Amino acid sequence: MKKTHDELPTELDDPLMAFLNQSIKVAVKLLAILMVLVIFWSVAEGANLKTLNPSISLAKRLSNHINMSN
Repeated sequence: MKKTHDELPTELDDPLMAFLNQSIKVAVKLLAILMVLVIFWSVAEGANLKTLNPSISLAKRLSNHINMSN
């Protein structure tokens, strides 16, 4: 029989371990958000290549917009 995964308890006696545990949870959530944004960006880029002007990519238009605003 397989042993199940045990989570760290939410209330830890060691403040360093509690901080590190919380930091890892926040980092995982941020990475998940970034991965979803990359997926959305690539879908938008793919849709852009099939429509209006395939010579101007979404990344190029965004960089031009950022450079113009500076």
